[in-house]
Formats: sequence, C-alpha cells, structure tokens
Amino acid sequence: MPDLITHLSISYLFNKSLKAIRYSTLFYVGAVLPDIATRAVSIPYHPAEFAVYPLHTPLGVVLLCLLLSFFFAEAERKQVFISLIAGSSLHLFLDLFQKHLQPGYTLLFPFSWQPFEFGLFWPETIISMVPLWLVIIFVIEFRLWLKRI
Repeated sequence: MPDLITHLSISYLFNKSLKAIRYSTLFYVGAVLPDIATRAVSIPYHPAEFAVYPLHTPLGVVLLCLLLSFFFAEAERKQVFISLIAGSSLHLFLDLFQKHLQPGYTLLFPFSWQPFEFGLFWPETIISMVPLWLVIIFVIEFRLWLKRI
C-alpha cells in the first residue's frame, strides 16, 4: 500500500488543485480510511484480516462512508458522504498502482474475487517519495502564506 503519508500528500495536492471538496478534513480522513479500517485490526491480529478485508474494497468503502456519515447532522450527511467517498476512492485508485506477491485488490467484491492491479511499483518503493511529497506541500503552503501577507 502506498503509505499513509503518501495517501495524505496526494489527497492534499489533489484537494488544493481542485478546490471542490467542501469538507476537506473529511476528504483527508477518507484518503486513509480504507487502511485505518483494515490495517488497525489486521496488523495486531492477523487472523482478523479476512473479516476486515471487505472494508478495503469499493463496496466496503461505500458502506463504511455511509455509516460514518450518519454520525453527522442530517443536513450535512450528503456532503460528509461525498467528502469521505472522494478521499476513499482516491485511496483505492492509488493502491491499484502497486504490485503484489499475492493477488491484488478485488474491485468487484463480493461479486467476484478476481484481483486487479496495474502493478507499476512495489509497496515499499513509494516510501522513498515521502520527502518529495513533504517538500512539495511545504512549498505550496509557503506560497499560500506569502500571498496572505
């Protein structure tokens, strides 16, 4: 998986360039939500991976975002859901670019267990890009700060 810093950095760059996400914090939460929902359980207790795996599929993400949106006021639920699902969709899209020793992501779960991935890089390869993401974000924020002065 691209690490959480990469997911947050790319979602930040995406959000800054698009400026279309109303609840940007929830967009960022959505960008890490599939990994938080699955890895927080499956890493400390590996046998649970099978139970939480669906939360890292499109259908599972939609249901999780829908569930989370119900914790907000009724008037805000639609925008909350859109923000969460946009971030989560970006997350799943980025994950498709990695290679796996085991089968990749099952996009059509539960209708198909057929894995799919583009297979452009190994999961740990992206870690070397973290300093670049952080420098880019720093430069963008610094430029925005200079404009406000």
